[in-house]
Amino acid sequence: DLPTPHERFLSTKPIYEKTVQAGLIQGQIPVSLGGSGGAMINGALICEEFYAVESSASLTIFGTGLGMLPIILFGSPDQQKRLLDPFIRKQGAPLASFVFSESGGSANWKTSTTFTTAHLDGEHYVLNGEKKWATNCAGWDYTGADLQCVVVKIKESFAVIAVTSEDIKNNAHGAYTIIEDIETVGHCAVSGPHIKFTNLRVPLWNRLDQDGIKIVETVFTITAGLVGSFCTGVMRTAFEKALTFARTEKRGGDTFIISH
Repeated sequence: DLPTPHERFLSTKPIYEKTVQAGLIQGQIPVSLGGSGGAMINGALICEEFYAVESSASLTIFGTGLGMLPIILFGSPDQQKRLLDPFIRKQGAPLASFVFSESGGSANWKTSTTFTTAHLDGEHYVLNGEKKWATNCAGWDYTGADLQCVVVKIKESFAVIAVTSEDIKNNAHGAYTIIEDIETVGHCAVSGPHIKFTNLRVPLWNRLDQDGIKIVETVFTITAGLVGSFCTGVMRTAFEKALTFARTEKRGGDTFIISH
């Protein structure tokens, strides 16, 4: 058993690489944008089958789909071409993340006064604040995912700004840091650490040209059905294991448990 969440997460990378090669990341992008994705119902069935077997690697795979969704739905043609290209090529192990939740909680996020902020400085947005629990956000090496769609507050309005791993490399050391790993119940080999932005500069053309509230609510509404299919897969496996136990165990009795 590997002792830390990061080590366990890294152990799933070969699985993820295989899914990239098999087209399961490309398959979460519509055909019109260069992917091979189909109907949402097909995606839900795939999610259920994956979760019926294993949850951690599955969440990493489908978490990348969540991370790409703001670009797929609301990105400009230029943003879609630039930011989705690594996920279309079926090479490597590119990760995407929808970076929403705040370290203090986000249940009442539209009225929060502690949200991660961004302000315009010349041709860059400057990000400051902390995020937590965003699947895949830190990437494999904890220097940032290939694509992070970060929900920020700009003055009194919300926006989503794309942050790439290249953007982070172009910043000073310490602009993007990991505060701590998080042990996640039921997903022992996923990555969703507590992260911090400190004057992280991102090109202004990475901001999505749509109201941030609309983006957040649309993305989470669409993916809620897929989360339901995750749950169905887990429940199905739990039932099968319970049924097998009842059919094969007597636990000191004269007959199998299922006969009672």
